[in-house]
Amino acid sequence: MGFLDTIISFIERLVRLFIGANEEKLYGLDHAILNVEVPPRNMWMNMGYWKDTKSFPEACEALLELILITAGLLNEDKTVASTPSAIKLVDVGIGCGDQSLYLTRKLPVAGPDEQRRVLVDSYVGVTFARSQADFARDRLLSRSSDSDTAAWTPDVRIFAADAAKPDSWEPGLKTAVSNDHGHDKTQTWLLALDTLYHYKPSRTPLLTLACCNLQASFMAFDLLLDSSASFTSKLLVRLMCLLSGIPYTNILTTTQYEDMLVQAGYDRDTIQIRDISEHVFPGISAYIREKDRALKKFGMGVGKFKVPGWLFGWWGRSGVIRGVVVVARR
Repeated sequence: MGFLDTIISFIERLVRLFIGANEEKLYGLDHAILNVEVPPRNMWMNMGYWKDTKSFPEACEALLELILITAGLLNEDKTVASTPSAIKLVDVGIGCGDQSLYLTRKLPVAGPDEQRRVLVDSYVGVTFARSQADFARDRLLSRSSDSDTAAWTPDVRIFAADAAKPDSWEPGLKTAVSNDHGHDKTQTWLLALDTLYHYKPSRTPLLTLACCNLQASFMAFDLLLDSSASFTSKLLVRLMCLLSGIPYTNILTTTQYEDMLVQAGYDRDTIQIRDISEHVFPGISAYIREKDRALKKFGMGVGKFKVPGWLFGWWGRSGVIRGVVVVARR
């Protein structure tokens, strides 16, 4: 064997060793990646409400619906509640816009003359990542031929900004959220779907803006610390916050959370906190575990979501963290 043949043989062995070009992998299931729909039909990202479903998109949508029901904007049967007021919605933490599509496209309501109108008359969506804002904006601009355009929210604006720091917002966003409605009966709502506990340094600047400047009612899904949590559990929660980048000062008890809302300007008598932990943490934890098992058959996995999946399971078992729907009315 010549020198060149030896080199080629050596390279072939390296390829087999490091790339694993064998028949089993060549004819395995990893080509599933080529069949994945891009972009996906759904891009939801919240913990979900799993009471009546095992589907991630359905659970995410159900959590949004539960918040709207608690706020009185939807009825228990998920029909739109009758309201004489136009509704302006400031929605922070919109991710890739699935909740934006739901709120501005999917919730038409019959008016007094039986003409279809939308639940949300004016919509401002905010997300931290510009890539998500651009993606959400593109999705909202795309119109399918079978859509009922008469039932779309006419005024929809999407911004990339840090919702935790209203002072840093660009002038266009500040103008968009301002309470100069031009309509005496307009009611403003701030929606924060599974996002507020991430806010640095705290939720307070946004909540104060909403209550005092925008005269907005508030609805959200958020995380609370169980008031009976042991010292050890609190230490573990602090470690969790350190590793995940969540400010530990954001993990409040129910009483502390109510005090925060009162400090922001809301009347304590208007605050409603609804614990839904049993239908949140076990469901999302089980879903992530099952998704990881299913993806491994195709040489994939849930990656960075595996640790949060374990964490949600611990929350569900220990009760140290509570998942709650919060509503505070102006």
